[in-house]
Parts: sequence; C-alpha cells; structure tokens
Amino acid sequence: FMMDCINQGVDYCILIGYHGMSNKLNSIMGHTNSSKTMPTVKVNGREAGEILMNTLLAKHFDSKVIFLSGTDKAIEEVDDLHLGIFTVCTKKSLSTQSGILKSGEAVRDEIYIGVKKAINNAKKVRMIKTKKEFCFEVSYPFTYQVQLLDAIPGVKIINDTTVSFTFDSYEKAHRLYRHIGKFVSSLLPY
Repeated sequence: FMMDCINQGVDYCILIGYHGMSNKLNSIMGHTNSSKTMPTVKVNGREAGEILMNTLLAKHFDSKVIFLSGTDKAIEEVDDLHLGIFTVCTKKSLSTQSGILKSGEAVRDEIYIGVKKAINNAKKVRMIKTKKEFCFEVSYPFTYQVQLLDAIPGVKIINDTTVSFTFDSYEKAHRLYRHIGKFVSSLLPY
C-alpha cells in the first residue's frame, strides 16, 4: 500500500495520483484499496477512502499530509477534511470509467508548483483530530467474504455483508484492515 514505509521521523506526506473512494457515482477509478473486493469502509462512523485512512496513518506517526494530487473526487474528499491541504486536480470525472485528463506536462508543472507552495506553507496545514479508539466497519459485496472473517479474533459480524473491529491504535486497526483485505481478495471465486 501507499503508506507502508511511513514511520516516526516523517514530518510531512505528499500524496500523488489519488482517486475517490469506493461506490461513489461518477468517480473515475474510484475504489478503496482494492478494486477486486470493492469494500465500503467507515472509520469511527465516517465513510473513509484511502485519503482519510492515509491521513489518519500519517497522524499516528506524528506526521501530516500537506499536499495531494488526484481526481476531482479525490480533491472533494480532501476539502471535506478542512485541514488546509494543498491540492492539484489532475482529471475531471465524467463517470467511473471516463474522465477529462490534463496533459502530462501540465500536471507535472502544476504538481511541482503545488508541492513548493505546500512545503512553504506546511505549518498552516492542520493535523487531523482523532479519537482514542478506532472502529472500522468494512462492508463487502458478498456474504461469503464476511463469513470467512468471522474466525479472526477481534472481528465482529455486524450484518450479512459488514464486519467491524476496534483498536486503541490507528496503526493496529489499519494493519488488520489491510490484512483482511488481502485475505478476502485472495479468495475471490473469479
């Protein structure tokens, strides 16, 4: 995953090439960590895509996201966080499968300028606020995916297609989310 290498000592994160979360209308390439399993994820009751999850992971390591480039739907997710993160929109979604793209040269130049601005103004970007516990709810399209997860300690079945788990550390909750995602996608029947 995109943030596997983050650890203590990383001051700022720059996220390049992001897209909107799963199951959003007209979000080109929209998915949350796996286009195979297409989970819908909530963290502490808030719908979460890769942007929110990676922002929370950065916070766990006393870092913060200061810049993101990506689709218009990704930019909307960043704006909803109200943290002052600098952004560059690289494509406008027309549907889940199509969009209007800028030229590679234009995107490169905009990202270069945007990252410089973000670094110069990094202290103005706010750190995301978190709670003491992190409850993940993950919904899958198929009931067999949920049934397979019932055997994992700490995972609770909420309904036919949704599981939840809670930890007092975001990093631990995120790690379990990643592991169950790999497990579920490895067992797809197609």
